[in-house]
Formats: sequence, structure tokens, C-alpha cells
Amino acid sequence: MSNEHAIALIMGIFIPGMFLYVFLDRTYQNRLDAVATGFVRGVRMSAKYRELLLYSRLLPFILVVVSPLVFWGIGMMLLARTVADEDVRLLAYIAVFLNACGAAGWLFIGTAQVFYFRSILRQAEAD
Repeated sequence: MSNEHAIALIMGIFIPGMFLYVFLDRTYQNRLDAVATGFVRGVRMSAKYRELLLYSRLLPFILVVVSPLVFWGIGMMLLARTVADEDVRLLAYIAVFLNACGAAGWLFIGTAQVFYFRSILRQAEAD
């Protein structure tokens, strides 16, 4: 594969992925607010329904964000193996590293937030 094609593929995957990340992060934050506050569009939710939101919407959403990052990272790694130029290969491996950091970050922060929101929901049930 030529260097120009490889660079175009790397940027063609990586840059739209960043825009997708920004959109998904905003959506994720809105869902977190709903679980934390107990209000969706001004309507109060019960603690049981908030717990249902936590497990049926928030956890799968974390996997929806992590899965493409892992998939794109694997694709970049395979792309890096086909390129002869060391600089382009390095660019692909940097993209792999950034995707891996994003996936690990989402898994870590998402897991921590799930435990935190479980404690919030336990307090809400106790009140």
C-alpha cells in the first residue's frame, strides 16, 4: 500500500472517530445526569427506574463507545503492518495507542461511575 493511501486511511478513520467520540460523550453525560438527578425532561423518576436506566442504558452505552475504539485500533494495527515506510507505520501505531487509551479510559471511568451511581441509588432508596 502506498504511503498516501495509508495516511488517508489513518486520517479517514481517526478524525471522524474523534467527532463520534464528542457526540457520544455528550449523550453519555446526559444519561448520567438523568441517573444522578432522577429527572428526565423535568419528570421525576423512581429509584428503581433510575437503577434500570443505569444497567440497561448506561452499561451498554459504555460498550458501544469502547467497541469501535477497539475495532479501529485493531484495524490501524493491521494497516501499520502493510506499510513499508517507518514514519507512516509510526503514525498508525500512534493512532493505535490513542484508541487503546480511549478504550481503557472509557472502561475505567465507566466502571468507576457505575459503582458511584450505584451508591447514589442506594442512598435514594434509603431516603
